[in-house]
Amino acid sequence: MSIESKSWEASNQAKQFVKNNIVLDFIAGPWGLGWLEEPQLHEYFGRAIETGITGASITLAFGDNRLSNLINEHRIWRRVISEQPEKYRFIHSADDIRIAQEKNQYAIIWNSQSAEVLDGNPENMLTLRELGVGTMLLAYNDRYRAADGCIIPLHKEDGGLSAYGKEIIDAMHKYGMVLDLSHCSEKTCLDATAYTQEKWAGKPVVYTHSVPRGLHPECYRNISDEQIKACAATGGVICPTFTEWMLDPIFPDDIEPIHCANLIDYVVQLVGIDHCGIASDDMFTTSAVEGLARSKPDIYNDNGFMFAAFDKGAAGCGEFAKIIPAFVDCLFEKGYSEEDVAKVLGGNMMRVFDQVWI
Repeated sequence: MSIESKSWEASNQAKQFVKNNIVLDFIAGPWGLGWLEEPQLHEYFGRAIETGITGASITLAFGDNRLSNLINEHRIWRRVISEQPEKYRFIHSADDIRIAQEKNQYAIIWNSQSAEVLDGNPENMLTLRELGVGTMLLAYNDRYRAADGCIIPLHKEDGGLSAYGKEIIDAMHKYGMVLDLSHCSEKTCLDATAYTQEKWAGKPVVYTHSVPRGLHPECYRNISDEQIKACAATGGVICPTFTEWMLDPIFPDDIEPIHCANLIDYVVQLVGIDHCGIASDDMFTTSAVEGLARSKPDIYNDNGFMFAAFDKGAAGCGEFAKIIPAFVDCLFEKGYSEEDVAKVLGGNMMRVFDQVWI
């Protein structure tokens, strides 16, 4: 993962382009599972700030889906970040991200990877928004009250979105939370996008970290062309992630920038430049990834797919700060304009945040 990953050479043009534009990541490294030591966190974000990364959506309360746990983790993050307050900005609006970009601060956007943190009450969405949680998944792999995750179809019939899940979607769109369909089952995703279009026309949904199945068909987590098109039809954004175990091949020299560019190109060719972003889904270290998966056998009950990939060596994930400038070079080489690349790096997600966050 990031600490072990390679730093890729890039042109001065690409390096400056990253610094000049809003660049947004998604990080899956929660406290206690992704990081434990405070210096590790500051060093990681320090590299991001130096490179010009504007910020990231960061997971709270992974694995213990109670509101009280989310609030506790929120306090831990804030306490650690308060040691160097000038370097960070906690995000409540899209304008906060713009300010972070201007001040060369790192923008902290909170994400919950399960709606279970609402403790059964959709009105708790207001509390989450006050804390700065900006995006939320309905389900993480497994079956939850709101919806089925992507592992469920491996073992039983895909139930999709529940009636309670519709209540959650109502609260999300009402109170300004971005609906994130990553990790959900295909039926859940299609149900959720259809319900959003029917009742909340004009409200986009997103995939903050999902690989297109049309390019990498093996992994159960990857999303179909139909899902991508349905998301784009809402005005939403799909952010492919370059997490190696979700891709088909095993790369001997880390995930390469061209692999990331190919993921982007696939989505763009399918639904257009206005509906594509990018994400690392980073977990800080390889040991953290494997430790997380092995500590949560129920939610990673994928018939051994992930562990088999790990055993073959597919534990890599290019750290944003180490790979994004070279990735930008690859997009330029593919013929993407500066305007196009700026949309992919963060412009498209900013449009969604402007539309949804209130």
